[in-house]
Amino acid sequence: MERKETTESIKSILEMERKETTESIKSTKMERKETTESMIMAELKAMPKIIPGFDIMQELLNYAKETIDPTHIDEDDNDDTDWAEVIKETTFTCWTRYLLNRKMTKTQAFVNLTLDETIECFLDFRNDRVSWDPDFSKCDIVKDYVAENLHDENRIPLDHIAAIKANLPEIVKWFFALGEMDMRMTVEKDPEKNVYYYCVVSWDTQNNQRNMKHKIRKYGKIEQHGDQCSIITVEKSGRWMPDWAVARVVRKNAKNMIMRKVANYQKKK
Repeated sequence: MERKETTESIKSILEMERKETTESIKSTKMERKETTESMIMAELKAMPKIIPGFDIMQELLNYAKETIDPTHIDEDDNDDTDWAEVIKETTFTCWTRYLLNRKMTKTQAFVNLTLDETIECFLDFRNDRVSWDPDFSKCDIVKDYVAENLHDENRIPLDHIAAIKANLPEIVKWFFALGEMDMRMTVEKDPEKNVYYYCVVSWDTQNNQRNMKHKIRKYGKIEQHGDQCSIITVEKSGRWMPDWAVARVVRKNAKNMIMRKVANYQKKK
């Protein structure tokens, strides 16, 4: 009887040890699995995120920085000149320069808005824009790469594609074949200064590249100046246009458009 009880006791002990060993092995495997999954997730987070078409926008932003504030001018090259001032007012300035056989126009307007408000006023094309901006009858976001957490918002606070429809005279729409189109707007913060660079282009969303059918491109810089912000915009102008003609057109159209847009934006707040 004692021998049987001893045998049963040994069997029980061995069975308990076997179960404990099995559970320990299972636990070790589970820990290894969790560690492996954690390592994989960490590696995935560390990998650079692929943002469709952002390489194009980054190239355009880099070009914008050098064009707005050129670091090198070839004084012997008539197609590479520094900015020449053609309008100088208290809140509005205009310059022209030649670059790569093109005549460029740069405007700077001072507005009574904060940095965030200036970005929203001129570059944010989310759906509520049509409620205050009469220049557009449609502004629908197609893709928002910041909202999808694909950007570091401290560096790229805005990068989205919007389907827009501008309110233009019918003759202008017909002549330039301008109907509804996608536009991409990207803003990049300077890492060392409280300055933002931006680029707005017509966009081919299907192929993630610029829409060269329309070739719309604007770029510039937004900067804080005390209680005001300045917004700089650079565009191509006709090479044949003398500076006095550029000044007249810009003063009449660009300046008035900027002031009107700010006024409409401040009304909706």
